[in-house]
Amino acid sequence: MKTLHKHAAVINHFGGPTKMAKRLGFPAKHTGSGSSQSVCNWKWRGIPKFILLKYRRIITPKLLKELGCDD
Repeated sequence: MKTLHKHAAVINHFGGPTKMAKRLGFPAKHTGSGSSQSVCNWKWRGIPKFILLKYRRIITPKLLKELGCDD
């Protein structure tokens, strides 16, 4: 059984993969990189560094620290 990555707490904070994808501005009907499926995969793989940097105003270092996800 797979173990959730610590970044799963961030995704759950935003209301799940679909809501987080919408919050990041990913297209609703998009498949592939930048979709709710990608965000769902991050629960096991972790949020990619480039996403953490690109969306730093939404996924703030303060939020990561509060959720115990700071690296």
